[in-house]
Amino acid sequence: MLLQHMTPEVKAHLLLVKSRSLQRSNNIHLAELAYVNDQLDNLTGVTGPQQQIQHQMVAEAFGCHLTLPQCPQELSDFEATKNLLCGAIVLGCIPLVKSLLEKPQTSSPMDLDTCCNGFGFPLSLAAAWGHIEIVSYLIKKGANPRRCEVYRDKPWRNGEHFRSIRAGRGRDAWNSALSAAAYGGHEEIVELLMKPENRISPLTLEYFTSIIAAARGGHWGIIQRLLRDTGKSIQDHAERLITECFWEAVYNNHQHVVQMLLDSGADIDKFPCTRYYFGYYTNALGIASSLGNLTMFRFLIERGANPTHCKIQPRWFSPIYCASRCGHEEIVGQLLDLGADPATALYGACDGGQVHLVKLLFERYPDIPSRKRFGDVSHGLPVGLEVLRLAIRIKNPSLISFLVRKGVSLNDGYPEPRFLPIVIAKTESAKWITQHLLSLGAVDQELPEDCKQHNVERYLEEIPEFNYDRMYHFNYRQRGGVMITKRTWEWVGNR
Repeated sequence: MLLQHMTPEVKAHLLLVKSRSLQRSNNIHLAELAYVNDQLDNLTGVTGPQQQIQHQMVAEAFGCHLTLPQCPQELSDFEATKNLLCGAIVLGCIPLVKSLLEKPQTSSPMDLDTCCNGFGFPLSLAAAWGHIEIVSYLIKKGANPRRCEVYRDKPWRNGEHFRSIRAGRGRDAWNSALSAAAYGGHEEIVELLMKPENRISPLTLEYFTSIIAAARGGHWGIIQRLLRDTGKSIQDHAERLITECFWEAVYNNHQHVVQMLLDSGADIDKFPCTRYYFGYYTNALGIASSLGNLTMFRFLIERGANPTHCKIQPRWFSPIYCASRCGHEEIVGQLLDLGADPATALYGACDGGQVHLVKLLFERYPDIPSRKRFGDVSHGLPVGLEVLRLAIRIKNPSLISFLVRKGVSLNDGYPEPRFLPIVIAKTESAKWITQHLLSLGAVDQELPEDCKQHNVERYLEEIPEFNYDRMYHFNYRQRGGVMITKRTWEWVGNR
């Protein structure tokens, strides 16, 4: 899970280090990366600093796809050669690409329209890295420039069932070649792929995905070029298109594209119609707040973004929640000065384990434990009692201790027994958290009847191995990609 939080450059460096260690003997991904780099070293003859640059490029391209399903345990010689071809594509080495493709094959000819286990699709890879000569060559050798994921060749239908490309990071070669080139800002390759014989139909989801890829990369000119073949301006399409482009530009810090989209009619306070966006159900200001991007935050505020606007109940995903959960102190302070809800800020800070921010909120608002969150969405509980229960669920003893020292009650003020902290600990947390509460003065008691339906033992045992299914059923909590256990809470709980 930690890989998902890394930039492509950091992920590539980590993969390189591991691929040079003994770990590669037990991991097919690392072994394949090491093989590709070793073979490319032999074929190119590169040494010294240039070799390190070459290894970093290959690892970055390879790392984009480690969240996809696992490779086979062993790769055939044919698959290894295809991955080597992809490595040569990344480097832009056209003579090597030609020699590998024109080399007589012992089995069937190489299919350029199937995904390489390590790198993605060869044509998309060449487009992503901006190698127009290789793109042209691969098309001549039979690569399909219209290839896209199955669901994306469906009609656009004004954004119905639309999915953007926001899940990927870096030079992603999983999508179509047009999307890859649009994201990278490679205008010559975009023009090549827009020729009638190469162009994806402008009526499909994939074509509009490519427009959003250009917004994600910050390339307004490519957005305009792609829109031109649809016969409409961006404001004449369904609102979903301009909104997705707007969120992508905000998330990726492209102020000029954000401004052009606002000038074209984007709603600055629009919320997504899907459950989550970039990890939060929030709007553009919430995205900037969650990232701690003070420049983009101020940019949006200056253009009329509402710092207290939120259509969601509960107000967890308002800008103040996003900023406080991620611990961005300066943005939290500015939002509070602009009228954001302090109780929601406290809830967000506790949810993120941001003890330093919780302390600052208690200093600024001494009465904050007795307040209620905006909209009163907490069963009538004051936010102090509410966040204590939350701290128990996320297994943060330092936060629990701080709240108790500040006078938040462990035993009184709860409307029903099932709301008591000790009950929450026994049914939704862990045995070591229950023991911590008892040491702080919580009164032990038997579980109420309406809580006995829970399999209490499943919450009282630490699970040593990582498993997605067990993580769900055992109500595990994670912060920063790390599962919270008694052993790990100290070094992630206060991040």
